[in-house]
Amino acid sequence: MLRQILTALIGLTLLATTACTQQQVVVANASPAISASQPVTPMEQLDVAVVVFDPGVEDGAGKAAPSPGMRRAEARYMAYLLRRTLEDTNLWGEVNVVPEPPESTDLTVNGRILVSNGLYLELEIEVTDVTGRSWFKDKFQGGATRYSYEEQRLRTTDPFQGVYNAIADRMAEQRKALDETALERIRQTSEMRFARDLAPSAFQDYVSATADGRWQVQRLPAEKDPMMARIRAVRQRDRAFMRVLDGYYGEAHGEMRAAYDGLRKASYEEALALGRAERAARNNMILGAVAVVAGVAGAAGSSSSLGQSAGVGSALGGVIVAQRGLQKSEEAATHRESLRELDNSFTRAVEPKVMEVEGKVITLSGSAQGAVSRVA
Repeated sequence: MLRQILTALIGLTLLATTACTQQQVVVANASPAISASQPVTPMEQLDVAVVVFDPGVEDGAGKAAPSPGMRRAEARYMAYLLRRTLEDTNLWGEVNVVPEPPESTDLTVNGRILVSNGLYLELEIEVTDVTGRSWFKDKFQGGATRYSYEEQRLRTTDPFQGVYNAIADRMAEQRKALDETALERIRQTSEMRFARDLAPSAFQDYVSATADGRWQVQRLPAEKDPMMARIRAVRQRDRAFMRVLDGYYGEAHGEMRAAYDGLRKASYEEALALGRAERAARNNMILGAVAVVAGVAGAAGSSSSLGQSAGVGSALGGVIVAQRGLQKSEEAATHRESLRELDNSFTRAVEPKVMEVEGKVITLSGSAQGAVSRVA
């Protein structure tokens, strides 16, 4: 029985020690994103569609998971923040946030929230062009500091702006690697895919997809083709509609910014407190377990009553320290509950406004293409 107790305590110690060594912190570089040194010509521009991010959590998720409503709001907010970062670089054409991946925009950005708690942010980002070529799919991480949440700084800079800058820089590097011919091929493909979707009977054989999902332009219409002139007029209205959609996401971003910054600041403090409580609980349980092991072993191996008493005293002391660890674990659970309450209160305050924005989008469209056709 004694051997089983010792084995269990040693196992607990090793498990807690392993947990201590598995944490990694990656802090993104907060330097400004790469910007154009001179205006980009229209022939060098690519339009970008930033799709509303995948929240990364499902309805009905476990108690430890973030609030689904909170994450849906974050997904819209973060997509718009990346869109604004890209626009500020002056390296791209039109940049808009859209609810679903478009089929005929030069460049599409899809994102998924992996971690977001006010202290850390981790996003998975995939960028593909309209030809079907993947530019990259990677994870971007960053951490906030207390300075990040100072009121003066929050007025101008998001706590995780460095993450968005890193994404923008990666996109800028990929774009720089393309020559004028490659950029023109992307623009031609997006125009011909739009024409094919809008008038398949006329443009079916102008562009085709390969077995691996890559799109290729087979031929181009005459520059003064009257059908193509009408297609381009409709596409301009399509772009105007996308700007309307983007405007709604911009309004939602502005409306929720103050509340969201407040939530993240509180979440940051709670996350720090949670980390301190978990470390204290883990350390106390480790020390307690070691003391119990040493005490029991000392009492069992001593032939004198004094040695046995000392061993028992050490074991009892270890039990007390371990109990403190359990108390700290309960404190950590309290902090987790506080974080969940913050999520829920944010959702109750903001989600109706977001849903109202989505309601307007739905009213305006079934799909972007359908809405443009009706406007046309």
